[in-house]
Amino acid sequence: MKNEERSELTREKILQAALHEFGEHGYEGGTIGHICKTGINKGLIYHHFKSKDDLYLTCMRYAVNHLLLEVGDLDLQGQNIQDVISTYMNKRYVFFKTYHDEARIVFEGLLSVPTKLTSEVQEIFAPLHDLNEKLYQALLNSITLKENVNKEAALSYFSMVQSMFNAYFSSPMMRQESLETRIEEHEKRIPQFLDFMLYGVAKKEGE
Repeated sequence: MKNEERSELTREKILQAALHEFGEHGYEGGTIGHICKTGINKGLIYHHFKSKDDLYLTCMRYAVNHLLLEVGDLDLQGQNIQDVISTYMNKRYVFFKTYHDEARIVFEGLLSVPTKLTSEVQEIFAPLHDLNEKLYQALLNSITLKENVNKEAALSYFSMVQSMFNAYFSSPMMRQESLETRIEEHEKRIPQFLDFMLYGVAKKEGE
């Protein structure tokens, strides 16, 4: 086996061990020492990754990219956008139910970003946020907005409400629940969240 291949296999072994460590314990609880207990030499870890932060961010990038790969290319032009969003949400749900460690890492990035890593995490999540915005733009194109509402204002409102939605799941009340429960509830409530945001909750007279 060539040195390059051996090095790549070692890096992959470290990454898989780190995914489990940070998936199980999060950023704060995860340690290089715990990863070493899987039989990986600490010197090898620091040969491939500069620090715990570097390793954690690599795990997060891996998890987000894997989620995007599982979601796949979405047809935002040729299909009913409601069907596209339903397909997207189903694929997300399957991903989070199948890849537990990666799901926990993704949700830590969404709900409780380590403060000192905020800018790096934002960069990692940018493709996912871009996809969500494209889906929302396509949804807006499929409906008739009120006369006093333009798409830019609607997108700004969506971003603000989405931030509040995510903040709820990192609030003290929700932190009493397990991360698995929070992930489950977050994903289940998104369709209702979109419906309420677009159409409100009050029934108008005559409806």
